Amino acid sequence: MMSALQHWFDGLSLREKIMIAVAALLTGIVAIIFLIALPLIGGIQAKQKIYLAALERRAQIEARIGNIAAAAPVSANFQGSLQSLISQSAAEAGFALDRADAPAPDSVDISMAQAKPKALMAWLNDWETQGIFAEQLDMKAGNDGTVSVTALLKRSGP
Repeated sequence: MMSALQHWFDGLSLREKIMIAVAALLTGIVAIIFLIALPLIGGIQAKQKIYLAALERRAQIEARIGNIAAAAPVSANFQGSLQSLISQSAAEAGFALDRADAPAPDSVDISMAQAKPKALMAWLNDWETQGIFAEQLDMKAGNDGTVSVTALLKRSGP
């Protein structure tokens, strides 16, 4: 097959060989543009839109967190340690804390293996209204509609 094609090409005049070479070059350029460059550019633009949407969502969330932190009243003096209050409240809400450590007097580091997301967020929101905020929060989805959580809760204010 290749020898037949080579024989055919050798039989062409110089002008025909140049025209076929230019046509092959143009075909290659068009193929590269439409088969490689345009799909890559389209993919990059799609990912940029997703990234910009994520940045916008993050800015909205940060603004909401700032509004909540500014609007929430500073908690009254609690009786007992913050660690015991969080542990007791979690038990009352039906959460099983795996860990509740107090790295500082006004903070508690908690960990839960399983929690229902809506109930957990309602519980955290209740604490926010009392002036205790989640400074760090890490949630991971579980298989059965639950989440595992690690959080650092801190008391705001003096």
